[in-house]
Amino acid sequence: MLISFYTCYLIVKVAKHDEDFATTVRKYYGMWGYHICQISLAVLLVGTLVTLFTLMSQLTYPVCLAIYTWCAYAPGDESKPEQQIVATWEHFSSAYTALVLYFVVIMAVSKQ
Repeated sequence: MLISFYTCYLIVKVAKHDEDFATTVRKYYGMWGYHICQISLAVLLVGTLVTLFTLMSQLTYPVCLAIYTWCAYAPGDESKPEQQIVATWEHFSSAYTALVLYFVVIMAVSKQ
């Protein structure tokens, strides 16, 4: 924690009156450093979003399977759907939840 505080202190000290950190990077490292900084930030953001989407998809599948089981099968019925480990299109699996989640996220983000 002390290292992160010191790093933030150095950034604030170096930036002084700059509008944002991109201006500071451009001033000290030039356009080449600025582009490297922007690309690394974009890669970090894409990696984080892919990880978040994968986790959301994997955590949504058991919930959707439970809701499907409760709605489609009688309480005494012994033939309940099995949880699919591998994503497949033949049976209800995490591939369906990923696809549905993708369209839900796209609709939520693109709503204006």
